Amino acid sequence: VEEDPETWKKWMDEVREKYGHGKYSLPESKEKATPFERIAFHSWLLDRYNKHLAEVSKALRKIKPDVKIVSDIEVNGMFPMGYERAVGTYDIITQQMLYGCGSFRQEAAFATKLAGDLAETPVWAGPHVEHYFVSLTPEEVNEVLSSTFRVGGESLYLWLIDWFGLTQSDNYGAPKRFHEVMNVYERIGDMRRLKFPKPDGAILFSNINQFGEYWWDQAGRDHEVAFTMIGPRARSWFQFVSDYQILDKRRKLSDYKVLYVPRAK
Repeated sequence: VEEDPETWKKWMDEVREKYGHGKYSLPESKEKATPFERIAFHSWLLDRYNKHLAEVSKALRKIKPDVKIVSDIEVNGMFPMGYERAVGTYDIITQQMLYGCGSFRQEAAFATKLAGDLAETPVWAGPHVEHYFVSLTPEEVNEVLSSTFRVGGESLYLWLIDWFGLTQSDNYGAPKRFHEVMNVYERIGDMRRLKFPKPDGAILFSNINQFGEYWWDQAGRDHEVAFTMIGPRARSWFQFVSDYQILDKRRKLSDYKVLYVPRAK
């Protein structure tokens, strides 16, 4: 601010005019930010971010038309990245995901489904199935990886590192688990793509709500609970739909017979 007050004022005015309804602008600090300031700030930031990445992608494809552009990677989980407004920028969406597995907890499947529905782009799931807080068996790894394909994931993006040990890699520290992962990788190219029915129900994901409630946080457990209840447990098929998709007329609520709103209170 002190080094370039003119640019800062320009940003403040831009945020207030375009995103803050003429009233809210950039917050004074993270700690003092109000919900409306968080909404204005993140909306402005992600619009600029996605705009610049679209320009970079266009330039790269002009140089090398067959280049495959992969999305950025957040710390862990599905954050409100505005992927809905970046359709066409990426060839592949990937994200770090935890390992939650079993019929009552399919965290990787949830993140894969949410990413694909919002980004409308092929997803390479990135579940942490290596030695990362827990040590999964080969059978558990197979189930986690399989769960991402059951919801439409097309491939995997993994980090097979021993994060907290001394073995450097699962290749040495957990050879059976490593071989199971390699076995899955060898079969991905031969797997038939699943055919899914047209969804007539949807779960609402609100970017604006996320911005208002948190400074920066991933999709809440309530979204995962809704996914688990009507997906893996009830075995129905549905689609995540976001406020951005509705506002941009990429999705119509009239296409669905039922809309689940996990954050409703």
